[in-house]
Amino acid sequence: MQEMPAIRVYSPGFIQSISYNKTEVDRQARQLFDNLPKDTQDEIMSLAAHYRLEEEGGHEIDLFMAIFHSNVQTLGIDIGLFVKSSRINHSYRPNAGYS
Repeated sequence: MQEMPAIRVYSPGFIQSISYNKTEVDRQARQLFDNLPKDTQDEIMSLAAHYRLEEEGGHEIDLFMAIFHSNVQTLGIDIGLFVKSSRINHSYRPNAGYS
C-alpha cells in the first residue's frame, strides 16, 4: 500500500537532542489540520485515539491532538499522520512503517 501523509509536520528541532518540541509540533499539526479539506478532516477525526482523563488534568480533551499523537509516525526527522495505515496500526504500538 502506498499512501502520502494527510499531515506532515516538518521537524521543528529537538529539545536537548532528545525529543521534539511538542508545543511547536502541536501548533504545526493544528494549523495543517485546519487547512485540510473537510472530508480529509472528517477521515482523520474518525481515527481511534488513546488517552486517559487523568493525563489531561481535568481539562477538556482536544480530540484532534489525541488522535494525532495516537496515530502519528516518524518520517526520518519529520512526523506524519497516515489515515489508512493508522487504521492498520490500531494497537498503538508500531506495526506499520513508512518507506
